[in-house]
Amino acid sequence: MKRILITVCVLCALFLSACASSKSVKTYDIVFADIDPFELTSVPVFINGLLPSSINQTQALLVLDPRTGVLDVEVRYQSVKVVWSCDEPVRNAFIQAIDKYSGEFDNRTLDPRGRKRASYGKVPVPIQWGLLFMNGAGTASIEKGYIFVDSAPYFTLTMPVTDNRLATVDDVSIPPKSPYVSLSFTRAQAERFSEVLSREYIQEAVDSLKLESHLLPGGEVNINTPDKY
Repeated sequence: MKRILITVCVLCALFLSACASSKSVKTYDIVFADIDPFELTSVPVFINGLLPSSINQTQALLVLDPRTGVLDVEVRYQSVKVVWSCDEPVRNAFIQAIDKYSGEFDNRTLDPRGRKRASYGKVPVPIQWGLLFMNGAGTASIEKGYIFVDSAPYFTLTMPVTDNRLATVDDVSIPPKSPYVSLSFTRAQAERFSEVLSREYIQEAVDSLKLESHLLPGGEVNINTPDKY
């Protein structure tokens, strides 16, 4: 009886070990490639200053996570790093808004009167921000529209002041709300931004890396599948 009990215990241990081994094989639902995030490119843009009507030229850095397909748009506002994490639906919403703006620009139907920052609607976007480290996070309702500055039109993407889901009443060092950030684009800047947001541009950038096949979508399935002989 004792030998049977020992045998059963050994078999159970082997079974649990096999299950653990099978779960340790990590697979991904890869969008572009099974590699770490990298800087895709940067684009020129204007950002709001301290005064509501002032804008200052800067650069927005675009960082791609090839595994998830999320493109981070990173800017600095008054030394605060602000990141918008844009998946494909968000990027498409931005592209469509830029197309509408370009159409109105061509037709000369842009209206300098009143507030037009949300003329093309709003889209929810996960955001992060922080000064020395990222201690702010939330979901902002990004407004798509345009403004006029000194009689010149600009396409705009505006992040309103947003609640910080990391904030607690016990830690006053964590800001309860995000800063207000508005990105303004000349027409040429907006068209460039639209181009780098597109799936085609991103795919070409990934293709240029000439990655091995097992790092591409579906490759993780092939490399873990038992060989046929």
